[in-house]
Amino acid sequence: MHQALGISELLQNIFQWSDRRTNVSNALVCKLWQNDGLNAVWRVITDLRDLFRFFGPTTTQHIGQYCFEPPLTRERWTLFQERYAWRVHKLRCERMDPDELSLLDTIARFQHSKPVFPNLQAIEWRIGLDSCGYGDHSVIFMHSSVRSFQLFVNNEVGYDIFKEYSIAVSDYMPSLKVFQIEVGKNSQAALNASLTTSLGGLRSVETITLPAFADLSCAFDHLTPLNESLRTLRFTRAFEDVGSEQMPPLNRVRALPNLTELSLHTPYETFTHFLRESNDFAPRLLRLTISSTSRRREAPCAIKDLLEVISHQFTGMQRLALRFDTRFPPETLPQTPNVAEVVHFVHIEPILGCKTITHFAVTHPLPLVVREKDVVKLASSWPSLRSMVLCDDPQVEGFWEIHDQLNLRALLPLSRSCPLLEELRMRVVADIRSENSTEEEIVPFRRLTTFSPGNQTLFFEKVDVIGVAMFLSQLLPTSCEIKFDTCWDPEGKAMMTWNGTWSEVKKGLAYIEEYEKRGKDRKCWKQVEVAKKPS
Repeated sequence: MHQALGISELLQNIFQWSDRRTNVSNALVCKLWQNDGLNAVWRVITDLRDLFRFFGPTTTQHIGQYCFEPPLTRERWTLFQERYAWRVHKLRCERMDPDELSLLDTIARFQHSKPVFPNLQAIEWRIGLDSCGYGDHSVIFMHSSVRSFQLFVNNEVGYDIFKEYSIAVSDYMPSLKVFQIEVGKNSQAALNASLTTSLGGLRSVETITLPAFADLSCAFDHLTPLNESLRTLRFTRAFEDVGSEQMPPLNRVRALPNLTELSLHTPYETFTHFLRESNDFAPRLLRLTISSTSRRREAPCAIKDLLEVISHQFTGMQRLALRFDTRFPPETLPQTPNVAEVVHFVHIEPILGCKTITHFAVTHPLPLVVREKDVVKLASSWPSLRSMVLCDDPQVEGFWEIHDQLNLRALLPLSRSCPLLEELRMRVVADIRSENSTEEEIVPFRRLTTFSPGNQTLFFEKVDVIGVAMFLSQLLPTSCEIKFDTCWDPEGKAMMTWNGTWSEVKKGLAYIEEYEKRGKDRKCWKQVEVAKKPS
């Protein structure tokens, strides 16, 4: 046991289940794992009070100020640097009493030329910015070895502060690979105006996350100096009235030539126009996520136009997601949508031209109409598919009859043609009846871990639980989880309906698995008994 706990990776996994105080005691139990134990304790600091406590008790010196009592000495600081400071790899500061900032001033006076945490790789600063820009307390921990910096600003900050702070970031952390900044709605304009300073000095950065500015043209212009290094660009949305409503086409050719991942919050038509008019934008793009910010639901033709452009310009696309933000649904939705309002397979069919797709997701407040022949075509087009989400949780139900719905047998083309599939979310009814006189051979999924059939049980008053369970026991791996998550069910009615059907099916699956397991055990035992008998 002692030797096993001497493996640092195993020890770290064990330590993550206990609090810091318990882990400190555990680290001192045995000298064999003491060093690795202390590494696990100090590797990530989530509360600066743990650092303050090491230097001694604190007291209030003046109104609004704390100090160490007794005062922090050079000997105590040297002990910390020699034994513990080098073990810290990540600092995640989520909250702090404003009066405790004076303790950071004390630490800064002892810092001198050596970093507080010399091996620090990542900083996540969530307590906002001071009104002093370059002299913000987070600067104390910055140095040239830091590779990841995340800043979350909830307080209102002006242009001058952002500009000064950005200079500090580029001066102290010139080798950043990951840079993320999220600000409140009232600070977005100031941040947007200071982007030239914010991004200009980060010539090595590979991943950038920014707020979804209303006009992205400025953001793309400011990213020009990063053309060679930038690989991932993400825009985040925290408020309903925030999103990139304007994306004027870029004049320069091959903007962001090495970008491989892009995440946007914008209406589909806006991005479609941007791609059509921009000359060879991000030619190496492999992963794209577009979350619609349209006040109205996206029209089927808008989805089709966007997928046509993506299929034409990004032939090597691997991961694609078209989503609507469930936090801010469209303003009005029809209670009984007509055929013209609903997305059909023909509207998503253009993306089948990208043969390299491994992950595909499309969500919409209205149902997606897919038939069995469409599933066959989709499966044959994407043999490397690993994850697929086809609108398994629409906000409004459809009006069509049961013969238009997919049942569980529609999954067979996917199990045959997509052996790498790990996640599948699409609406299918709990039924296994087939129109063909000859039943197809069931080829099981090999790697499927998650299956969501959506909430389609409203078409059946009674489900053949035994037949469905027998069918799924042959189709799904034993480790596959059948689940359904919905964003439109605050009262839990849809989940009650879903659980009423699928809980019985899952019980049937459990019985079948247990029966088969016992059968195998009996078979193995009989083979052993036969082998023991003298010939």
